[in-house]
Amino acid sequence: MENQVPNFEQVPQAVPVKRPSHPAKNVVLIITVLLFVSMLLVIFATQILSFVAKDIGPIDDADLRLEKVVLTDADNGYFDLEKIDKVIYFPKDKTQLISEISDGKVWDEAFVAELLSKNEESLSLFATAASKLNIQYPASADPANLRPDMLLPSLSNWRSMTRVSSIKSLHLLRKGKNIEAMDESLNSVKIGQKIQDPISSPIEYLVGIGMKNVALKTAHQIITSSSFSLPETRKYIEELEPYIKNETGLAAAFKAEYATHIFMLDNPKIMFFDPDEDFKMPREEIGGFSLEKFNNLIENDFYFQINKTKKLTADLARIWVKRAHESCGIPKFEPERIFSKKGTIKTFFDENIVGEIVHDLMAVSLDTMNIKKCEDQALVAATQVLLALKSYKDATKKLPMTLQELVPTYISSIPIDPFDKKPLKYSLSDKKIYSIHASSTFPIGF
Repeated sequence: MENQVPNFEQVPQAVPVKRPSHPAKNVVLIITVLLFVSMLLVIFATQILSFVAKDIGPIDDADLRLEKVVLTDADNGYFDLEKIDKVIYFPKDKTQLISEISDGKVWDEAFVAELLSKNEESLSLFATAASKLNIQYPASADPANLRPDMLLPSLSNWRSMTRVSSIKSLHLLRKGKNIEAMDESLNSVKIGQKIQDPISSPIEYLVGIGMKNVALKTAHQIITSSSFSLPETRKYIEELEPYIKNETGLAAAFKAEYATHIFMLDNPKIMFFDPDEDFKMPREEIGGFSLEKFNNLIENDFYFQINKTKKLTADLARIWVKRAHESCGIPKFEPERIFSKKGTIKTFFDENIVGEIVHDLMAVSLDTMNIKKCEDQALVAATQVLLALKSYKDATKKLPMTLQELVPTYISSIPIDPFDKKPLKYSLSDKKIYSIHASSTFPIGF
């Protein structure tokens, strides 16, 4: 038998065995990858968002910027008021008595004599300040210095001196010196107005209004108990005219407040958190965040976009500046709460959330200041009318049926009610001058 050579080409090839797949292992692998990617996204989410942040360009807020006040020391009544701090005599345990005497509720001759004797120098400085061109706190004369932790002048002493001045006015009235009494009461009106007019904080503006309020109510007591000649009446009415206008001062106070807000936005970490600073907001959390978390968010360009936030602040400031020049009869305005409407933070993808939170913190209602502005205007206007009415009654032995009877002999025109921009109201039967605003009603005591 011949040897046969095997033909390997004809030998059947081994067929690969198809192993069964394991879907569970694939799912585990996919989940593992997804978890790993998710973990990386969470770790680097804030950095990623920071790269996609889209802030706007620098805003134009030139209309909200205050100009530096240039005033020589000789023309600035502030330095006279500052000296009062060292010489004023105002016993704290007699504060209530002093208020009651200046309001005309009581009279204590011995104490009045003591008070005026020990305040001769203070009263002289007060009168000198009233005669100066302006009263400007030097630290705030330059708007660049405006910041929330800026120290304010001794406003409490200024208010105290208004009470002392009012008591001096009533003391002069009791001696029959009604002209000197009226002039003394107007010192506080002049100072209060000059505090309102230049760059001042909202607090200073309100203190100026308070000083005018006390002094003008003292003037009402003097008018009620005195007789002025017609020329004297017209002189005082004209002298009071400049003290009605206080809208520019209020607008400036709103702009000063805006300047402090911009400082906070430019220095958020300092104002909120720096322990080395004297000032910081006394909060344990902001917008639902711990201070540490909020601090970290400020550093991220996605969560805190300064120009967008400044625009929100500027838009609101423009509303308040505009309203400062309007009547107080317009509807009340409550600033929109941007972040507060969304509730606490539940997502990482809310762009400029820090800016929205800061906006809400700063978006307080300032309608009260507008109301105070108009009450101040109404009080000055009512004082003018009261002067004219007293002079009319002294001449005719009766009160007029309407205020128009005073025009033009006793007063050139009827002052405007700041709450509706119509003439101030008058009731002969009720013996009162009044505004449509309930709190601005002034009795006629003669």
